[in-house]
Amino acid sequence: MLLLVGVALFPHLIPHLLPAQTAVGGITGTVRDTAGAPISNVIVEARHGETGYVVQVRTNESGHYALLGLPLGGPYTVRTRRLEFRPAERTGIVLTIGARPVIDIELERSSTRLAEVVVREDAQEGRESRIGGSTRIARDAIDALPVLDRNFSGLASLSVLAGNQLALGGQRWTSTDFRIDGVQARNMLRAGEANGGPSAISLEAVREFEVNTAVFDVGQGRQGGGQIAAATRFGTNTVERRLFTAFRNERLSAASDYQGRARDTRQAQFVQSALSLGGPIVRDKAHYFVAYERQDSDEPLVTGDVATSQSQVAAGINADSLARVLDVLGRLYGTNTSETQLGRLSRRPLSQTLFARVDWQL
Repeated sequence: MLLLVGVALFPHLIPHLLPAQTAVGGITGTVRDTAGAPISNVIVEARHGETGYVVQVRTNESGHYALLGLPLGGPYTVRTRRLEFRPAERTGIVLTIGARPVIDIELERSSTRLAEVVVREDAQEGRESRIGGSTRIARDAIDALPVLDRNFSGLASLSVLAGNQLALGGQRWTSTDFRIDGVQARNMLRAGEANGGPSAISLEAVREFEVNTAVFDVGQGRQGGGQIAAATRFGTNTVERRLFTAFRNERLSAASDYQGRARDTRQAQFVQSALSLGGPIVRDKAHYFVAYERQDSDEPLVTGDVATSQSQVAAGINADSLARVLDVLGRLYGTNTSETQLGRLSRRPLSQTLFARVDWQL
């Protein structure tokens, strides 16, 4: 059982509970005997090495089993057992987002009690059977690559089919399906806006994500152009703490920008901080993970800057004409003429994101 709490701290939003979901993925396969005949009613058990999470299923009449909705990572250990057969075990299976490795198992008949057979698997993606283009961005890439605004969707450009505004495959940006832990993450009240703000979810909370194009698997949901699917991090039996901070201002940029403006005309300052904590509440039973991120900005807004003749030419308006417009707005429409309407306006936006989840197994 899983409880997932997502909190976005903005003036117009309140904390809310989200139903737990896991990214599409799992382990499938077929159990056969040494003659190649399928074996039914075999108990197949998978154990997640990081959390101790255990799930069991039985094979059907065709010997097939499917362990779906499993937490990502691992390594997983898959064990099989049935009367009249020797137990078997597969280890070293690592799940990534969207992966569904096929682990076929062969059991030997046994009339006496024998030691179990252990076969170690290499860490495998299980993505070979995916239909369509798929680009996976793992946690090590997220940590290594610079993300200016700490918004993980900025890394979607690593896919060759990604365009502006999260558009995929040459389609409209509104045709891109956006999911976090399998849950639709678009704002249907704002024309399908996705991942708005500096960071709709903390970059520290993202375990990995993938960019899918032309994926015709019905389990992937609906999308006209493609899909961006993210999986969040979760606590394990190992206590983990991470701290991040970054600072930048105009002095860390070029002496002049592409418009020829000097640093003193484009002053700005950004301070980003993030903290994440994860670990066990009860080993192999319950785990927690919390990620908090904050961005303090001092980014003045420059509007109607016609102080010099060069700026008037660039803006395409004379200073006297702009003054008459402001006078009309004050006399006829009641704008406050005592406040500064032009030039450099102070703006200090604050963005905060809190993500928390608790996983437990009954």
